[in-house]
Amino acid sequence: MIFWFIVQGCNVLIKTPSEKSCEDAAAAFSTCAQLSDQLEAPYTYNELSAAVACESQPDCLQPYLRCVAESFSSYDCATEDGASAAIAAAKLCELPTHDPISCPISQYLPDEDCGGVAPTIQEITCSYNGIQYSPNDNADLPAMNISVRVTDPDGDLTAYHMELHIDDELDGMIGETARDYSFEGLTSTGLCDTDESNLGIDIYLKGGFPYYSTAYEWFFVVEDAAGLSSTSFMTVCTTPDEAGNPPP
Repeated sequence: MIFWFIVQGCNVLIKTPSEKSCEDAAAAFSTCAQLSDQLEAPYTYNELSAAVACESQPDCLQPYLRCVAESFSSYDCATEDGASAAIAAAKLCELPTHDPISCPISQYLPDEDCGGVAPTIQEITCSYNGIQYSPNDNADLPAMNISVRVTDPDGDLTAYHMELHIDDELDGMIGETARDYSFEGLTSTGLCDTDESNLGIDIYLKGGFPYYSTAYEWFFVVEDAAGLSSTSFMTVCTTPDEAGNPPP
């Protein structure tokens, strides 16, 4: 067993500088992300250090990966200001110029066609889960789920912002009394690799709005990573009753 550890140690010692820079960058970002769940890595770091194994990184990336490692390890990511400073510093790290022989990285760079097409909401589905545990309320509550199927031909549905209006006037329009909510998240850590996704939200009823056994118009708009928005899409769904039973 002692010999095995020695062999592993030697393997680490003979790693090339670019491999060690890649591993250092990955470790620094991982540590920072664990302290700040709001932290998002620059697209270049995601593609070059996560999607591709460190052993295959070209040596020309060594300065970039070292810069990323220093950025994420130089700030206290447990604080909002520290996390913001870390990501700002990492975004300043410059990629080398692509060269097909000495620095072949073009496949990881932004697609010129990415970001020019708005997403489209194809379908909205309401489902009922009976009584479910709500983490935010620390209680078992009547629950329903709404799944929004979205397509985006240019593939930049990797991050999204979703607006929801709930209206009790069933007239096909968002009324003045409609209540609005927003959600955001990531579907991928890559770039331009998500052209379709089901974006789901869980709704727990507590007796207030939205009320039990009530039909509402649910209006959704989805914005992709480039900031382009879909047209509004509406469906009518009825909330479950107090026992979690779906509408008849």
